[in-house]
Amino acid sequence: MNGKLRARRGARLAAITSGGAIPDNSLYAVVAEPDGLVVGTVDEDFAVESNRGDIMLLGNTSWMIRRIETNAGRVLVQDAHGAPPSVPFWRGEAPARTQELSEHIGTLREKISEMLPHTSPVGFSVTSRRWLRR
Repeated sequence: MNGKLRARRGARLAAITSGGAIPDNSLYAVVAEPDGLVVGTVDEDFAVESNRGDIMLLGNTSWMIRRIETNAGRVLVQDAHGAPPSVPFWRGEAPARTQELSEHIGTLREKISEMLPHTSPVGFSVTSRRWLRR
């Protein structure tokens, strides 16, 4: 009104008592049935976006989701006996690295490796498009 900017009612209290914009995400325990053994954890976002019957990968084992207990923060699973899985995802605070930056880093590592001939690089070669080993 009248070209003036004013805070909304309660804005001061919200600013003082709020901890900021950090999301309150947690990890969900992944529990194998029928034994009840905890086999790992997944990010809350992955757990909530998954469905019963989905196959996921933890370690080198495929697990089929039987039930997601959001109140308890648990994902109940059973052995999927090697069925093709999806890989759990997570979100970090930093932005992802671009393809261009990745290529520049690969090129830099190759140049360093050429200057240090008695060491073995580990990683992916951008120019030869293959994995390098020790």
